[in-house]
Amino acid sequence: MKLSFLFSLLLSFITPLLGTPVEHVLNPHLTYLRLHLLPSDLPSEKAAVNKACILDLRNLKASDEDSDKVYSWVRSHASSKTPVVILENEETSFNLVIPYKPSNLQALGVITIGPKVSRIPAEIQVAVSSVDDHKAYDAFESGTRLEALIAPPLDKVRDDEERLSKEHTLDPKDETLAEPKEKTPTGTSDLLLIRAYGTIEGLFALKRLN
Repeated sequence: MKLSFLFSLLLSFITPLLGTPVEHVLNPHLTYLRLHLLPSDLPSEKAAVNKACILDLRNLKASDEDSDKVYSWVRSHASSKTPVVILENEETSFNLVIPYKPSNLQALGVITIGPKVSRIPAEIQVAVSSVDDHKAYDAFESGTRLEALIAPPLDKVRDDEERLSKEHTLDPKDETLAEPKEKTPTGTSDLLLIRAYGTIEGLFALKRLN
């Protein structure tokens, strides 16, 4: 009896932790959301209101019902002035990313970013290996600050405003959107997150966001 009580008590503490979405305000116009477990991690309607949002769906599994709920949240929050940038990888459930097709992304205000190795090509594809992507993802779970993971390698070529503007037209076949050449960073950097952050900040600089 006592053992089962202790187990129940422990479970009551662990369950909320497992089902708590990460929400981090990067700046006044941009919020980062990371979902670990559905349906408990579904963002609230108040999350990222009137802001651009980086929605990290990497490694996330979902039933069809849960993926529909995530899609509904994205549809209700995304617009050309408050885009939702979705991060995905090969571990992301197929049903979470398949609704975002090239033909309707711009109208939805959605930008998808993923590694080139992903089985479902994202609109913006980043040259990063699965190993390095998982390493960067896990670094945040281990306590590395988002701001540290976003800091690009010093020798990374910065995107100019024209490049960012073209990215927002969501034409992945445009050769000018190819990844700039860069050396492997000495520290842990999240290349998908860097790309998402740089895209949003570029659009903000162009006065395209709220």
